[in-house]
This record gives sequence, structure tokens and C-alpha cells, in this order.
Amino acid sequence: MQVNEILEDVAAVAPKDYLSIALSKKVSQTDKLPRPESVLHLEHIEPYYPLFHKGSISTVSGKAKVGKTTIIALLIAAVLRAGNVRILWIDTEQGAYYANSTQFYLLKLAGLTYCENLEMYDFREFGPVERVDLTEALLAAYKYDLVIVDGVRDYIFDINNPTEATNITTKLMKWSVDYNCHVCMLIHENKQGGELRGHLGSECENKSEVVLSVALSTDSVPVTIVRCKAVRGRAKFEDFFLRRNEEGLPFIDTSIAMSSVRMFGDEKPKRVPLMEFRDYSVLFLTNLVQKVFEKNQEYSSTTFREELVYQWSSVWEDHYSEDDNSGSRKTINPDLAKGLKKHLVSAKYVIEEDGPKANQVIIKIAPEESF
Repeated sequence: MQVNEILEDVAAVAPKDYLSIALSKKVSQTDKLPRPESVLHLEHIEPYYPLFHKGSISTVSGKAKVGKTTIIALLIAAVLRAGNVRILWIDTEQGAYYANSTQFYLLKLAGLTYCENLEMYDFREFGPVERVDLTEALLAAYKYDLVIVDGVRDYIFDINNPTEATNITTKLMKWSVDYNCHVCMLIHENKQGGELRGHLGSECENKSEVVLSVALSTDSVPVTIVRCKAVRGRAKFEDFFLRRNEEGLPFIDTSIAMSSVRMFGDEKPKRVPLMEFRDYSVLFLTNLVQKVFEKNQEYSSTTFREELVYQWSSVWEDHYSEDDNSGSRKTINPDLAKGLKKHLVSAKYVIEEDGPKANQVIIKIAPEESF
């Protein structure tokens, strides 16, 4: 056995000198430390509001499907464009296809086709212990400024186990210090009450530098509201709101006032209203029509409705993220396809012509300039 190997074995079993470790962490009364480097800020606030700092952890919470992933994607798009922050994104919930879609969605928000400073990994197939080990292996091997854990609940076995909750939050805080990065965790809220789920949620909230809460309004076309539940060492920022542009991409709308947004009470949550077909963006409906007419130039009325049903879900997946559907429909049935066909005709996405047989109607794509 080599001398180095012997020394390593001795070090592995030797007791730690806890006094020396404790003394090394004594807080000075004479030297004032500067605030750690910011890795993410809110650009819509003047001057910019530093949001996440190295050496800390944060939590983004919300009920299922309200847009937690979308708000993080929107906020990091700016730093990806600037090219000065390296980001590690760990997905534990969606699987490879949806993680891939999220990454392309994020790049689209940033206006990029490729970014060396973004790395996304799909750890859905692994267990909690393996996910922790895999993440730490990446942190030890490469340099990251911001780490997104999309599904921190999947890093432990029991969300209500206080020991596991304490251990994983301690591990996350240690990563933020040892690897000089910020760790942001995404976690679900309870269906009622708005509280973060389980002992894990309580630990994440207590140990975080910033806690953001994401929710949907109950307006006919819902808007996403982002609230600062807690922040350490500075004033909270005001609530802000997300809408979507004509391409279906989210943006921060600073013109919205809180008094104009309808929010449900936590004690009686209401179902998010589903969008009418007229509320879908021009880009979404145009892509749907073009997808339907990829192989055929014309359809009978019945076949056209069947093709709408068949193609809808694939276009939905390209346009929306799984975690941010804002009242859209992931699928449609034949009855809904009748109403969709009527809207597409009236809005001149498609045209109806008389067919070769009596009482037959042929559906064709409208000239591009008409919609």
C-alpha cells in the first residue's frame, strides 16, 4: 500500500477536531463581510433587486401546475443571455422528454439556440440517495453558480420525516457554501392553506434566503402571481404578475395592479377556468392548423375534426410546459373539436368550400395573409 493511501485511511477514521472547526467559524466583531455575490436579480424593479446570492438556498413554492418552473425559467433567461452565470438544473419529476422540452422552452425565452452555461439533467429514474450522490458528483466535478432542484421532495423518502427533512436541507446549505453557489428548490404547497408540504416544506422555508410563492388568479384568462413570502436581510419586493405574449411566452406585466386581479380564498380553492378557443394565441392556432395540413391539402368536415383531436396534444406539448398550462386544454374530444372547427372557420384560419358531392363540405387551409 502506498504512503498516501495509508494517510487517507488514517484520516478517514481519525476523529474530527471539532474545536478547531468551531473556532474557524467564529464571527468577527471588527471585520465586516461584504454581501455574497448575486447570481439572479429582478430586472423589472429599479434599481435591480438582487434575488439569489451565493452561499444560500431559496425555495419556490406553489400548488401543482401553477407555473413554478416557468417563473424560474423566465428569471434565469436574462442571466443566460448575459452569459456570466453557469446553471445546473436537476429535474426529478418529468422524465427525459419533458425535461428536454423544458430546456428548449428555457432557451427560447433567452433567445438562444444553445448555451454552454446551462446544463439540465433528468434524474427521474433514480432513488433519493442516488439523486443526492449524482448531484454532489456534478458539483464536485464542475463549477456552477446556480443550482435548480426541480423536485426537492424526491431527494428524500418521506416528506413528513423530520430527520430526513433536516438532513437534506443541511446538505443543500453545505453545497451552497462548499461549492460557492446558490441552490434553489422547487416544492409543492398543500392543496389548501398555502403551506409548504410536510416537514421538508417547513425546513426549506426556515432555512431559505428567499421564499417565493406562485399562484394563479381566477380571472377568465388567469394571470400568474409571484409573491415574496419571506426574505432575509432586506425588504420584501412587491407582488408581480406574469402574462403571455402572442407567441405564448411569459413576460412580467408591470401594468397590473393587485386590486384588479381576482384571487380565490385558500379555504375554498376554485378550479382554474379553462380557456375558450378564442383565447389561445395566434401562434398556437396557426401551428395547430399547419400541423393538420402537413400531409393533406383538404379534408372533409368529419375528418378535419378527427385530425384536430389527434394533433392537438402534440402541438400543446410544443407550446406549453407541463408545469404552466394557464387554463389551457392538454387534449380535446370530438365534441370540443366541433367548436374549435367553427372558431377556425370564423377567424379565417381555414376556409370551407363545396365538395364534389351534394351537401359535401371541404376544409382547406386559408391563405397565410388572411390570418
